[in-house]
Amino acid sequence: VHGGPILYTDDDEDDDENASSESSLASKIHRRDTLAIKLGNRPSKKELEDKNILQRTSEEERQELRHQIGTKLVRRLSQRPTSEELEQRNILKQKNEEEEQEAKRELKRSLSRK
Repeated sequence: VHGGPILYTDDDEDDDENASSESSLASKIHRRDTLAIKLGNRPSKKELEDKNILQRTSEEERQELRHQIGTKLVRRLSQRPTSEELEQRNILKQKNEEEEQEAKRELKRSLSRK
């Protein structure tokens, strides 16, 4: 009797299959509920804009602003006096290479004495 085929099935196995399908269904429902809660707690677009997480302007507006800033910068840089003008007004000292090297050596000497 021990070596032959099993002629009956255990009802507990069917219960396990039903329980696992019920638990997977329950976990799906739980996941949906959790997702709904998280989506419900999500901050509004205005809150995200206030915290600077989302930008208020479109890409086109940002490009236009960037272009305006670039134009203003070029204009200001073009109005800047040249090094020759600054030398003529005695604002920028004209130095040759030898004088520069001598000034560096003098600075090193004065710093090494301290």
